[in-house]
Order: sequence, then C-alpha cells, then structure tokens
Amino acid sequence: MPSILAYFETTAAAQKVKEILEKKGVETLQIDRISEMPIQNSGGYNNPINNATSLAALTNTGGSGLAGDVGPLLSASPASSGYGGDRVGSRNILLTIVTSEDRIDECVRIIKNHKGFV
Repeated sequence: MPSILAYFETTAAAQKVKEILEKKGVETLQIDRISEMPIQNSGGYNNPINNATSLAALTNTGGSGLAGDVGPLLSASPASSGYGGDRVGSRNILLTIVTSEDRIDECVRIIKNHKGFV
C-alpha cells in the first residue's frame, strides 16, 4: 500500500487531519515529531576524548570537553534565521498515512486544506 508523508507546523493541525481521515475510514495513521538536531541522548557512540554520547553530539550537542558550545551551530540553521522556507524545520510534525491507491487524492486534498505540506 502507498503511504503519504504530511508535514504540519502544529500537533493540533496534524491531529485534526488524523481525526478527519479516521472518520473517513483510513486506519493506519501515525503522528511523530521530527528534528534536524538530536533532542535526547542516543547512547550509541562513545568517544573517550570528549565523552560525546553520539556521533551527532560531537557537532550538534557539544558533548563535553573539546566540542564546546552548540550556540553557533544552532544559530546557523536556516530555521533559526527565518530563511528556511518550506524546510522541515518549520513543519516538524509528521503525519504518516498508509492507504489504498484510490484514496490518495482525497487524503492529499484534506491535508492541504488544513495547511499541511505533502
């Protein structure tokens, strides 16, 4: 079955579309928050030099020791400057929809009517 990935600026907007689609009989729907930056310790990579807990922590979250502060990296993000346009940074709520081929156009129309990005 095909899937649709729809991005929203708010959880409320994604939840509203999810409720509409559920009422129309779409059964497989999931809402997730996505981010370009790690938001928690992934615990996968252990670097003895600076005690970073992940490979991403070396640049994004700084680890401790040599990697330093993450302020410059975060401020360099297009989402911080407002020049991000239609990038995921401004639409970080993901609604995943799995449906039949004949329902795709209907689902996309509903998503776009509620300010979603497909």
